[in-house]
Amino acid sequence: MASKLTPCNLCKKEISSSATVCPNCGEKNPTKRPQKVGWLGKICGLIIWGAVALSILLGFFGTPDRTSTQATPETPALTEEQIYNESCSQDWRKCKSNADIVNLNTSVNRAMKTACKRAAEKNSKFEIDWNWLAFGTFYENDSDIKTGEILIQDNDSKYANMFGGKVKVTTKCLFNLKTMTVDQVSAE
Repeated sequence: MASKLTPCNLCKKEISSSATVCPNCGEKNPTKRPQKVGWLGKICGLIIWGAVALSILLGFFGTPDRTSTQATPETPALTEEQIYNESCSQDWRKCKSNADIVNLNTSVNRAMKTACKRAAEKNSKFEIDWNWLAFGTFYENDSDIKTGEILIQDNDSKYANMFGGKVKVTTKCLFNLKTMTVDQVSAE
């Protein structure tokens, strides 16, 4: 029995309604229709936008400087470790090792994982399933501070093959800390 033809969501050319990838433009799930956002989705969206607005306002008006070592009656003096942790969390160049970059500098860690996932997905012809802790492994050394590059990897990513099956693959990503871009991504 022949399957019905339906337009691809991206290129609008007629394709089989059972196609998982458009043979013309490569769109994944080309016949899947976008779902309408219900009231619960709208509430979640408002909460997220409210959090973003609050963080922007806090960033605009600033927060008090907490790196001072001067003790006041309200606040005790910070230890050297606390001062180091604070400075490393603000600027990766002030960290002693890539372990500290990964563990203390959450903004670099988040940017690194997001960029690596996007680069891997861009290089892959098919869909990738990431676990909830994607790119949770890194090679520990202190030379990354000097070179400005850090190598992270994901051992549990599953790449779809042309038959629709999933294959567990190790994805490695070389991230440039100076430019905050991916220098190289590979799947083994």
